Amino acid sequence: MKPARTPKEAADKRAKLERCLRPGFAAEPRGAGQPLPSESLLTALQERLKEYGTLYDWLVVCCSTVLSSRRYRAAVKTLLRTYGEDSVVLNLGSGPHHFEGRSDFINVDVSSYNTVDLVADAASLPMLNACADLAVLEAVLEHVPDPVKVVAECRRVLKPGGRLFIFVPFMQPGHQAPSDYYRWNSAGVEKLLDGWTIEDRGVGAGPTSVFFNWNDPCYSWSDTLDKKGAINYCASSTVVPVNYDILTSTNSTNGSDGSWAKVDSARGNTVSARGHLISFSGASWVKMSITTGSGSLDEIEVFDCSKGAGDIWFFPGSSISANTYKATPRRRISPRWSPPCTPVSTRR
Repeated sequence: MKPARTPKEAADKRAKLERCLRPGFAAEPRGAGQPLPSESLLTALQERLKEYGTLYDWLVVCCSTVLSSRRYRAAVKTLLRTYGEDSVVLNLGSGPHHFEGRSDFINVDVSSYNTVDLVADAASLPMLNACADLAVLEAVLEHVPDPVKVVAECRRVLKPGGRLFIFVPFMQPGHQAPSDYYRWNSAGVEKLLDGWTIEDRGVGAGPTSVFFNWNDPCYSWSDTLDKKGAINYCASSTVVPVNYDILTSTNSTNGSDGSWAKVDSARGNTVSARGHLISFSGASWVKMSITTGSGSLDEIEVFDCSKGAGDIWFFPGSSISANTYKATPRRRISPRWSPPCTPVSTRR
């Protein structure tokens, strides 16, 4: 649903849009035309729900595991404070909603929802050069066939000193709307924005909780324990990490800089594979800092547990659990074995 606006506000927005359009081009009236053809029954339902903007946004928030971080929300608010009613801000690929509730922004989409001001392809905008102050691409670039072309088009329509705000997925599951093509890591974003000056970047959304697994390739560890004794041998050796901390960061750029917070730790560890359920809200990095012992870690796994998880880390099919199981006599996998050495489960 479109927020209520006075006739003057609507007229001002319309005039602002028309000043940006190429001569002879008229914005298509809202509600005209048809949405893109859907590829399946599910996407057809999705397109239908998008016509009810508020309801669709509510369903996305309730059903999605992608939750925006506090840092992202704060950065967006700080950015938007610099753009008032007179600024020309393009919300490209807007869908049925207004970015951060700003109905003074010009909504552009290939589908003609009621909240769309201009029906157009973001890769070929019917706009003059250097007419906009800010272009927003929130969760859009993964859905277009040629994101490089869209970014280049944004450069063309932005004024000198204009800004581009993008939000793209990295490890998010596929979500057809109606198509889903791409994912980017940090290096990929830099390549996509080649020639731009990046003012700020960070993790905008992600898991709020993760399960962190590590593995030391000492697969015969249970035999070693049988011969030497779990506590007396392992706790004084360098076969495995004995004392270590799990740290997360919200602002690191390379895994070394930035500020880090300890979210879990282990002391006197005697096993060669272990898992930790940790808070990851707003974080972008996780690392393991070993203070006693070392061994040779050959694998780390991180599982998204935003929807909740127990403390069992025996995942059938993963190499960590498979090798641990392979090296452990069947009589060892028993609740009777002391908890510090149980290869099947561990508690925080």
